[in-house]
Amino acid sequence: MTRKPRILCVEDETLLLDDLQEELQDAGYEVLGAGNGKEALDCLRRQTPDLILCDMMMPVMSGPELLSCVRRELPQLIRVPFIF
Repeated sequence: MTRKPRILCVEDETLLLDDLQEELQDAGYEVLGAGNGKEALDCLRRQTPDLILCDMMMPVMSGPELLSCVRRELPQLIRVPFIF
């Protein structure tokens, strides 16, 4: 059995994050969620998604800061697409 494609959604607005996760799950994806860049970074240290969907402006760590940190600290994720 093949695994479902995994998407990490990073969004600080809880209702929007919930909607995104639900829509993607309904479309057949495994979905991980994070409320800010720091939570996303913690998640990425444990799991590897096939795609990262990320908000730009968030508290704690912005989307661009997250991308920079991922590229610098998690080189194994260099080929994972990152969409703002």
